[in-house]
Amino acid sequence: TVVELKFPGGVPNSPAGEPAELPDKVQIVFEHFLSHGPLSFGSGLALARIETRIVSVSPGQAQFEQALQRFPQLKEPFLDSRVTYSGALESRMDVQAIETQIDTAQLKWGGFTAESVFSPRNKTLAGAFELRAFAAHTPEAELAWDGANGHFDLAEALPLVYVGENAFKLSACRVSMSNPETGEQNNFELKGLDVRSSSSCDGKLVQMEQAMTFAGLTMDGQTYGPGVLEIELRNLDGEGLSTYQQQILEVFGKSDTTSLDQLALQFLPVYSQLLAKMAEGNPQLNIRRLHFVAPQGEIDGQLLVSFNGGKEVSQDDPAALMQRVEASTELAIHERLVQLIAINSAEGQLKRARETGNLPQLSDAELAGMARQQASAQVEALLAQNLVVRDGDKLKTTASFRQGELVVNGQNMPLF
Repeated sequence: TVVELKFPGGVPNSPAGEPAELPDKVQIVFEHFLSHGPLSFGSGLALARIETRIVSVSPGQAQFEQALQRFPQLKEPFLDSRVTYSGALESRMDVQAIETQIDTAQLKWGGFTAESVFSPRNKTLAGAFELRAFAAHTPEAELAWDGANGHFDLAEALPLVYVGENAFKLSACRVSMSNPETGEQNNFELKGLDVRSSSSCDGKLVQMEQAMTFAGLTMDGQTYGPGVLEIELRNLDGEGLSTYQQQILEVFGKSDTTSLDQLALQFLPVYSQLLAKMAEGNPQLNIRRLHFVAPQGEIDGQLLVSFNGGKEVSQDDPAALMQRVEASTELAIHERLVQLIAINSAEGQLKRARETGNLPQLSDAELAGMARQQASAQVEALLAQNLVVRDGDKLKTTASFRQGELVVNGQNMPLF
């Protein structure tokens, strides 16, 4: 939300406040305290220094005041901004650490910091943030999260289209719970997630890359992961992306609804225009690498989809559009893992059929047996149709689509 503030000129120090209306009708009032330059208090040479704090919340003011009594550090400014003589805005957000006890729960949080520098002259935005560790302890459970951090270094290549580098790291999270009846201990651990992105623009086309590394998840004594996903998006029309961003902001600005369904309907024309603009270029999606490890096996794959576009492309001619699409993919999965996925899917469908009366009231064991039979039959059917081939303990498939023709494992396949 962009808030326009107007302050009287020529006053060395002045307070100001404005209400920020949220969609759910909650009103939060922030107070801004300005120190005007050239010697702004506590920040050296600058046009101005702005300190921001929350002064009231409505509804919920009573609870907010109770929180201030419990955590007096919340009364302090949480945002410190500095306007430099070059026109840049340097900001630092600092939410102080909290340690307290609520009933039998002991809570400890290291706080949050974020720094950013925005330069209107250079059209750049850079910064970093750190969400520090959080821990909670009760007689029945413990939670320990090592926090998260990230950084970004972006430049506005086109209006509202920022390109550059950014990274986000979610550190490990551990949960331990004991069953009060049996005393059994249940442990859960998320080992972390790392996301790195880069993008560039030559003034017309935008190129993007993203790599996600999932360290793993351990639950019920089994570990899922690690996993890797590397994605490229090439030749995206920069002007189309810029127009899309502006139209989205306009829809939000003019809309008076908070219904997601109604907002989706308002966005449909915007999405349609974006797709049409993207089709004018030669957009490409490349999943360079997909790798995931599960207790029952591994998944490896890659996918490349290209569209040979042009201004003469018409969305009203699906057949012509299909002729412009080229795609290829390779996928390999351990058969044990495929069987497990198929069994879980079949078992869920059978249980729903039993609940609705479309299946006799069979026991869970009987349903599990039926699910195993169905899963085996499904895998054999895929093999018989040459949709997958067996390679040792793995099931593999290779497919391509060119000039409207689909080829799977070397065999032409009908589209419909």
